[in-house]
Amino acid sequence: SQGAEITKLREQYVGKVSGLRTQLKDINDQYQKAANPDTKVQLENKAKKIQRDIEDIDLDAQKTLTKQSNDVIVSVYKEIKGVIEAIAKANDLDMV
Repeated sequence: SQGAEITKLREQYVGKVSGLRTQLKDINDQYQKAANPDTKVQLENKAKKIQRDIEDIDLDAQKTLTKQSNDVIVSVYKEIKGVIEAIAKANDLDMV
């Protein structure tokens, strides 16, 4: 079903972000232990890149999932409208 597809897609996005958050935590741990300023700068740059990747994934997920959810809502609406029209026609009702 379409709902299951949306859930599966959402879980994929969550999995991607979860992996990146784990990397971010590891980098933060390394940063706390690092004494060398150059190493700290490298770790900061890695952390910033991962944070941007997370933000990009979040934006993509939001856009994709919103579109799919809206498509499902429109589809369900049309299906319900068709059923109501069929019932109205079967019962000789003009206005529904």
